[in-house]
Formats: sequence, C-alpha cells, structure tokens
Amino acid sequence: MTTEHLCPKCASNEYIIDESNIEFSALTGDLSQGILTAEISEDSDLTLICSSCSYQYKNGDYQRKQDKVMAARLALMATQNGNQLKAVAIYALLSVLIAVFAYKFFVADRTTFGYIFSAVALVLSGIAITGLIFTPKRK
Repeated sequence: MTTEHLCPKCASNEYIIDESNIEFSALTGDLSQGILTAEISEDSDLTLICSSCSYQYKNGDYQRKQDKVMAARLALMATQNGNQLKAVAIYALLSVLIAVFAYKFFVADRTTFGYIFSAVALVLSGIAITGLIFTPKRK
C-alpha cells in the first residue's frame, strides 16, 4: 500500500484535493472530439484535505513523519545499547585531531584557519563532554 496520500494526523486514505494551488504545465487532447486534458506541473505540490479530520497536508507528509519517527526510534535504540559511549569517544578523538590542525595553522601563520579549526574543536569537545555527562549509566 502506498503511503503517499495518507493523512499524517489520522492515517486516513480519504482526502479532497485543494485545487487552488495547482499549476498546469500543458493542455493536450483533440478539440474536434471535445477531449481536453491538463497536465499538472511536476514541481506543483498538491495540498490535500483529509475527509475524516479536515487536516490540510502535502502529498508525502505521512511518509516524512514516519521517517522521522523511525530515526528517533533508532537513535533511542543506539543510546540504550551503549553506542552513545562510542560516539562520545569519536567526538573526543575528532576534537583532538582538529585541535592539532588548528595548532599547525597557527604555527604556519594562517590565523584565520587556526581560529576556525579551534572553534570547531571546541564545539566537538563540548558535544563529547555533554554526551559523557548525559550517557545513561548501565546497572
């Protein structure tokens, strides 16, 4: 089942298309037969209105919401499995490596790059320290 048009609020598949924002790219057909079809522009984002709860959304919003929920679940699982300590160690090592580069830039008289790399090293150190502080302790 495709989730492209499901309502992100109630997951209903009954919707009404809001026709006020649709852009048409071309008209095709045979006027002598009275057949005329309009092609919707591909960059036109359809606005849908849920028939169940009246929530307005864009096509694909349900899938984007599900992707965010899955990413949050994976992040929580990684934290619970102890992988957060590995991330803290990686951030700490990166901050030391970038601090060494910053020092080399200062020695080579490239102070602008030295300041930039120092700031990045400081931010990575802060992330590592806060990650270490807020890592759940195993019992």
